Amino acid sequence: MLRGRRVVVIDAGTHSVKLLLVRESLGGLRVLVRECMDLRQEGLFSAEDFSHHLRRRLQDLDYDQVALVLPQHLSISQIIDLPSNQESSVSGLIEEEIVKLSGLSESAIVYHYIPIRAFASYQNPFWVTLCRERDVLLQTDRLALGQGDVCEITPTGSAMIATFQSDPALPQNALLLNIGAENTVAVIVFEGQGVAASTFPIGGNMFTEAIAADLGCPMEEAEEIKRSRELFGSLETHPRLRAGFEDWCAHTRRTLQEWKDDPRLARVDRGEFTILICGGGAAQPGLVRELPKRIGLPTLLWKGGGGPAASESDACQFIVAHGAALQVFGSGTHSASLMPASFREAHHRYRSLERLQATGLLLMLLAGLVLSFGIWHKLKVVDQKDQLLLQAYSSLTQIGSAEKVLKDLTLDYQQLRPILERQKSSWETLRTLCWLQRARSNQNFWYLLFADQKTYFESQSPGETNPPAASADGLAIFENSARTNHWNTRPMFIAELCIPEAGTNTLLSLSQVVTNLRSVPLFRNVDTLSTGLRRELVDPELRLPNRHFVLTLELPENEFQRPVLFPPQPLLPSPGPSKPVARTFQQKVDLEGRP
Repeated sequence: MLRGRRVVVIDAGTHSVKLLLVRESLGGLRVLVRECMDLRQEGLFSAEDFSHHLRRRLQDLDYDQVALVLPQHLSISQIIDLPSNQESSVSGLIEEEIVKLSGLSESAIVYHYIPIRAFASYQNPFWVTLCRERDVLLQTDRLALGQGDVCEITPTGSAMIATFQSDPALPQNALLLNIGAENTVAVIVFEGQGVAASTFPIGGNMFTEAIAADLGCPMEEAEEIKRSRELFGSLETHPRLRAGFEDWCAHTRRTLQEWKDDPRLARVDRGEFTILICGGGAAQPGLVRELPKRIGLPTLLWKGGGGPAASESDACQFIVAHGAALQVFGSGTHSASLMPASFREAHHRYRSLERLQATGLLLMLLAGLVLSFGIWHKLKVVDQKDQLLLQAYSSLTQIGSAEKVLKDLTLDYQQLRPILERQKSSWETLRTLCWLQRARSNQNFWYLLFADQKTYFESQSPGETNPPAASADGLAIFENSARTNHWNTRPMFIAELCIPEAGTNTLLSLSQVVTNLRSVPLFRNVDTLSTGLRRELVDPELRLPNRHFVLTLELPENEFQRPVLFPPQPLLPSPGPSKPVARTFQQKVDLEGRP
């Protein structure tokens, strides 16, 4: 679980065996080991020697399970078109078709099918792959693999399609050729999906035998010449090689032409195909350059898949193994799994056991983490309690000091508050006079009187012993407000003015003066004083009839008028009802005996 699932892919041929150890990572498959065992160089001619050597090599690899590539000639891959209105009975219809294709009883075959995109006249096509169960068992016995070791079995053609679909840069119409020792596997890819897979019995050994016959040398020397020298440019001097190569090209053309001659593809533009060759016999010098001349199709050496390789020969040999690895980890969309029922059941048991072990390990780790966290938390709580006790004693001392400092500051402020209050009142008076002077600029009127509210209402007119009733009522209103809540009384100024203009111009001028004064941030409100509250303090000879107005200029609250009490708010919350403390008899006697 911690290292990631590791799978060994075995692509066993007649002359060599490719081993590919892969692990799934965030960036895709990661190749850990790539190895090609030449059976002739290792001297592994018998099946017993080969299986013993393979088991010993697998023991050196740190892997979980094995994926097996089944030779293509042991399987059949074909497209079956089913009626689209019978989707519920797809499995039964495919089983009937499989019995017809194989000619064997249902219990003797292993099959797999997947739906593919509709093309040409195919409306509901399925890619069906089948093989005999006996052939699968013979392959696993040859490799000395048990049922629990195998996690996937896939044919060569399906693995080639999986590698092809993993590279979007490749052409959508291609003929994939895997040149083995005895056979050549041909897979046709149309519009990005596999549509046909077959094999013909001509491979790399044919080229080696032809070179040995033309040059009269042993097979080992001919094999070395085939890999190191370019002979396709001088085929006229090698008649056996030329005849064998032309026969191989004829089989290749026939494979593609037979598919194109299918009547169900008559109305489809099949376009131009590109040949991609891979396998052990694909890296012969000059083969890629000679094929387009013989077949008439562009040819490329297929080097994708399997991670970075040291040479072109290594790159093209692991195409099939890489495709099988993609299918194991679910990256292949054209997969074909030929696992027998017993192998599939053993694989499911293995995966279930693996998940169970992983779950148990996670639970153990989780329990250990919880236990460790609990112990750490308890120790931390004990330490925090000790720290909190020390902080509580220190905080109580600091609170006492803070309260004393706050009390001294409050007393000092109470002594300075009357001075600050008078200072602000003086400042507001001067600012009000300044704004009244500005309001008179460019205006044809004059001021008759300016006073604060207390002076205005307490003053008497010249020659009068008592103020008018209306004025007395107005003064009482302000005096009662001052007596009940002195600090809440807002300061106010009274300004009398005379506007000489006549008619509507008088009201317009008055409205303009009030509007200008209201826009001043210093005043909370500017309004005219009602007639009933006016005082006759100005000589009547200075006033014009119906041109005399009285304005009230209300100021914001003077914050220095509000007394400050100590403490403004408790620094510590009030303690709740305390529970009685249980005391012994001796403690009660001691408490009662205290003075």
